[in-house]
Amino acid sequence: MVSFLSGLTTRHQPEAIKGKRGWVLLIALSVVMALSTAVAVAAPGDLDTTFNPNAMGNVNSIVVQGDGKILIGGAFLTVGGETRNRVARLNADGTLDTNFTDPNVGGAVFSMVVQGDGKILIGGGFTSVGVHTRNRVARLNADGTLDTSFADPNAGDAVNSVVAQGDGKILIGGAFTTVGGVARNRVARLNADGTLDTNFNPDVNNTVNSVVVQGDGKILIGGGFTSVGGVARNYVARLNADGTLDTSFADPSAGVYRVVVQGDGKILIGGFFTSVGGVARNRVARLNADGTLDTSFTDPNVDGNVLSVVVQGDGKILIGGGFTSVGAVARNYVARLNADGTLDTTFTNPNANSSVGSAAVQGDGKILIGGFFTSVGGVARNRVARLDGTPTTTTTTTTTTTTTTTTTTTTVASPTTTVPAVASPTTVASPTTVASPTTTVPAVASPATTVPAVSLPGTGRDMSRVGVVGLLCAVTGMVFLWRRRVSL
Repeated sequence: MVSFLSGLTTRHQPEAIKGKRGWVLLIALSVVMALSTAVAVAAPGDLDTTFNPNAMGNVNSIVVQGDGKILIGGAFLTVGGETRNRVARLNADGTLDTNFTDPNVGGAVFSMVVQGDGKILIGGGFTSVGVHTRNRVARLNADGTLDTSFADPNAGDAVNSVVAQGDGKILIGGAFTTVGGVARNRVARLNADGTLDTNFNPDVNNTVNSVVVQGDGKILIGGGFTSVGGVARNYVARLNADGTLDTSFADPSAGVYRVVVQGDGKILIGGFFTSVGGVARNRVARLNADGTLDTSFTDPNVDGNVLSVVVQGDGKILIGGGFTSVGAVARNYVARLNADGTLDTTFTNPNANSSVGSAAVQGDGKILIGGFFTSVGGVARNRVARLDGTPTTTTTTTTTTTTTTTTTTTTVASPTTTVPAVASPTTVASPTTVASPTTTVPAVASPATTVPAVSLPGTGRDMSRVGVVGLLCAVTGMVFLWRRRVSL
């Protein structure tokens, strides 16, 4: 089509354009060329070059708020050149939200979750927030200031995971052995005001990295432990709502950093394991609801630790960590799996240059990643970046009298767990994954004969160039006709 129009508007003009019918033909073909092009966005996994927060220090946790703004927590001291100590909020375009006060957290933040009232729970290794003593757990108001109505829980060591229950109580997991001066080994529950819930005491013998609340109120924990309440449980366990061990849940025996519950009740785990229940599973596996290995989920065969697992609304699974290959295919620190565990090869290798410890999916399907990296795809990106998720394709058809446009957009929802929160290293608050609906704008019926859209091979970028060529052809044709008419 391009070569034909080019020839029509140059070498063969005198022969091809004779009378009004020739003019109409040239106009019609030029307009079809300019407008009937499918415009495709960048491929899934490509860097979103419009987004660059520039955090100077690692990012451990990312949470997308309901209004589209983005909370980040970690060890950074500046964002976009502005002082922000370990917690900051970004606008949807990646610029710093200057309306969110610098909380001035006095140590690393490992986990964040947004409560239903907009207040923000943070957990980590810090011992102060602003001028106030806050040991490893604190709550911020929606504007970033410290919520002084929330007591200092005074956890005795690092808090790796914070989860808000539906009843307002708060679960914490980490390396601590006391909370508020009372013995609590690695898992505890707080009342809504920050005081210790004395009725809950699982007694875990080693570090807990991840805590998730199921829809039925039971609680999954993952970490480096080998017993819960004096009963052997290797790295993954389930607690009843009162903190006692759920003995109906099998012992998977796999060292875990992250636990996520799918909408169907199955459980994804990521970590440093190479087997689950004696069966080879390298760093990612899926369990049935009873804790047994789901053998229908392929071993993705990840070659390094998995620190983050996020389930998209379409069932695909994002993983981040310290790996450089998945199933012997190069994937540097970020990859996407199909729902059956196989590598999603439609998701390109983002090629981060260091580990990814946190990920979240926006409502528009774009993917946020945080970690230790300083470049993505060879482009400088300090510790936070955004990737394209599911492409949006727009197809336009033209008619002789009207233009009919049909646009179909598929939106992938941010994964959540029982209390809505976006999955990040430890920010998943509840296990239910919700999918955003697919929105279709119906085509407007045209009474006229429709000229079919031109189908062109190539990538989205190629097709965009063709659209430009078509538009130039249209302009050239119009100029030629005007000059021809003047000469006549």
